[in-house]
Amino acid sequence: MQLSRETGVRQQNPSRWLQEARSLPVVSSRDVAERAFTLEQKARVLAEAANLQGEQLHAYPEREGIKLADFERWRICAAG
Repeated sequence: MQLSRETGVRQQNPSRWLQEARSLPVVSSRDVAERAFTLEQKARVLAEAANLQGEQLHAYPEREGIKLADFERWRICAAG
């Protein structure tokens, strides 16, 4: 409630945001060893993923050993 008073944001919004954040999976860089991908590897992954939709697209990065956040960043940069 204090955050709501200080920012002027309705109380429902921060509460909803917190609830949504708590439902996200825990991501830890300690869980998965860092793997460096070459530009060619990234291009291959993005090209293969371009033909996928829905659950197939969502499962693809994990199957390739890529963190979802990295995959999304690659897609954004490629579209940029």
